[in-house]
Amino acid sequence: SGIYATEQNVEIAIPCDSDGAVIRYTTDGSEPDDKSAVYSAGSPIPVSDCMTTIKAKVYKEGHELSGTVSADYKILCFDIKIDLKDAVLGLQMLSGITATREDCKIELAKIICILRGLVSQGGSQE
Repeated sequence: SGIYATEQNVEIAIPCDSDGAVIRYTTDGSEPDDKSAVYSAGSPIPVSDCMTTIKAKVYKEGHELSGTVSADYKILCFDIKIDLKDAVLGLQMLSGITATREDCKIELAKIICILRGLVSQGGSQE
């Protein structure tokens, strides 16, 4: 469990006495039951939603049902909408480049190069 910047692939620890056991899990925070997805060892569960709660339970014939194990995963999700023209003008201001809105496409390409380190800050700007 934890907070992450990117998608995670989660593996469930298999109990030592797991011969004949089936691990069932959910990714929506609901309690696992006999119809929930079956976990296969070595097949990680992809977690990409902003917030996911994985719950797992061991089912083994002739044994008591295990308790539920739960883990919360938070993926940093951003739903940001930026007006490209405003973003270009803001980047121009930060980088010291001045241009009109008509030059945005050319200047944006230069700014991207600067931000990627392909053009040094002291390099010539058109």
